[in-house]
Amino acid sequence: MREKVLSTIKKLMFMFLIMLCVVSQSTSTQCKTVLNKKQTESYLQKISKYEMSTIQNPQYGSIGGEWLMIGLARFEKVPSSYVEIYLNNLKEYVKKCDGVLSTRKYTEYSRVVLALTSLGINPENFEGYDLLKSLAEFDNVNKLGINGPTYALIALDSGDYAIPEPAKSYDGKVTTREKLVGLLVNAQNDDGGWSYMGGKSDVDVTAMAMQALANYKKQSKVEKALEKGIEYLSKKQNKTGAYSTSNSENCESTAQVLTAMSMLNISVKDSRFIKNRNTVLDGLLQFYSNGAFKHTKDTFVNQMATEQGMYGLVAYYRNLADDSNLYDMGDAKKNNNYGTDKKTNKKSYEKKGSKTSENKKKNSLGNTTDNSTGSKSNNNSVSSGNSKKSNASVNSNKNISGTNSDTKNKSKNSKSKKSSNNKDNNSKISNIEDSGNTAESVNVSENEAHKAINQKQKEKSVKNCIILILIIVALATATGIGIFVRKKKKTTKLTMVALVLLVTVTMSGCGKSNAPQKEAGNCTILVECSTIYDNLKDLDKGLKNHIPKDGIILKSQKVKFYEKDTVYDVLKRQLDKNSILMEASFTGKSAYVEGIDNIYEFSCGKKSGWMYSVNDKYPQVSCSEYTVKDGDVIKWRYTCDLGEDVK
Repeated sequence: MREKVLSTIKKLMFMFLIMLCVVSQSTSTQCKTVLNKKQTESYLQKISKYEMSTIQNPQYGSIGGEWLMIGLARFEKVPSSYVEIYLNNLKEYVKKCDGVLSTRKYTEYSRVVLALTSLGINPENFEGYDLLKSLAEFDNVNKLGINGPTYALIALDSGDYAIPEPAKSYDGKVTTREKLVGLLVNAQNDDGGWSYMGGKSDVDVTAMAMQALANYKKQSKVEKALEKGIEYLSKKQNKTGAYSTSNSENCESTAQVLTAMSMLNISVKDSRFIKNRNTVLDGLLQFYSNGAFKHTKDTFVNQMATEQGMYGLVAYYRNLADDSNLYDMGDAKKNNNYGTDKKTNKKSYEKKGSKTSENKKKNSLGNTTDNSTGSKSNNNSVSSGNSKKSNASVNSNKNISGTNSDTKNKSKNSKSKKSSNNKDNNSKISNIEDSGNTAESVNVSENEAHKAINQKQKEKSVKNCIILILIIVALATATGIGIFVRKKKKTTKLTMVALVLLVTVTMSGCGKSNAPQKEAGNCTILVECSTIYDNLKDLDKGLKNHIPKDGIILKSQKVKFYEKDTVYDVLKRQLDKNSILMEASFTGKSAYVEGIDNIYEFSCGKKSGWMYSVNDKYPQVSCSEYTVKDGDVIKWRYTCDLGEDVK
């Protein structure tokens, strides 16, 4: 009897272990976040509202321009009035440059072609110019790294365009889709990834290349390349579900992968893209904040990250809706209505049926997807303005971090943004420094700007006082009622409680002044990069013609500053005032200026970056921690030798 009992127990234990293994295996790929269509739409509505309130004057450029319009247009909720603003600005720019967007960066043409196609506008005859013509010049498309052919292919396929004849003055190779696909496949590294201009593989560049190749996945060579790329991206995914560039986990890299997954019809629930139960969506949404995205978790919201995060979610959303993918824009080309009902500006949504339910179930790479949770993601061009930030403590002598040059230089090339100090550019795209605020495009003098700020502060103070007075009245009323309805002994306690509340509210409230900032004196500021001319051999390709001839970005000038202003505050205010782009990252309260006027750390060699001095001394603290004093002379200089060349 005892032996039978023991035998039965052993069998039960064995069965339990088997069941435990099965359950463990089945739950190992469970994931946290898989947004449905309604949830995704809710995010996108908030992001759209933020984007259009932040960038009220969209125009030609990689930030606040084409990628912004692509995201909004593919979500199909962009008001036609907003589209008209962008198109009018673009028409003016194209006419002014006589249809020549660039003689170096041919991704400029690809980006504009994509934006116009997403809006249902024909790029083959935009204001009399064929913007596809330059993409026929294969040698020029390919001369600035892998992103050239990547986005040329995406742009040509977006509207299924025939490749035109190149200009008569061009005598090089003529572009064909076969050449572009072959170049991308052959450029793949042994580890399955792609790199910008050779060297170490990069997550962003890999995801972009895979997006371009997605339409050709039935070709055996392409299929094999994509399988290797998927394996590479799977290995590079962090435990949070997000992705990194230069060891910095960021929104843009994550959004690129989400786009690639969507283009390849890979579900976010695919076990290859779940780490520690986190999906790519978990990774992306950790950067989300009140309708916008941050570049990294510990920084403020960022316009570039927001644009990429948005069209990444749009790609995912279109997959859920069984619509054509982000870059398959035949639907927009056919409708030519900006995706809106022009009378109501409401979405006129029709499923185009470009994906069958059978295709949704299994793609050509053998990746199963879920019809209710298919995933799509976003894409952006390195030379069309993607930014990858790195955190450093201070902009002072010998504090320029020496991260990997291959990935970092790619990162800075990716920051080849349209300079907002262009005299033809009438709007300012300000850095966003508070996740709850939007940047404003206003052209006013410094004094007028402060008057406006002071007026807002006064209005806010009055509102706060009114609210606090109402609270006090309510508490006093409650106390009076309590006196009449309670016993005397309890009344005393109630009265004491009310008094404590009244004192607390009064101390925290109306008397607190939101006083306007007081002028504290004058200082002098200069921004220059003349050292680059001694190191042109190390300068990123495409930047030479952008460098001012005298090296002066912001000429030496005396400016007012205000109480508690830091060197960072003065720099940002003056650059914003002069419509000069600046990008900075924060570690706690310490700011690190990464780029000014499209010139970034490592743009001119491994030892290059921005430094500041005050009265010809280089402080060993962050520019956001150095308080300006009356008479200070602030100089921002670009060094190519860790500060040795600017002493």
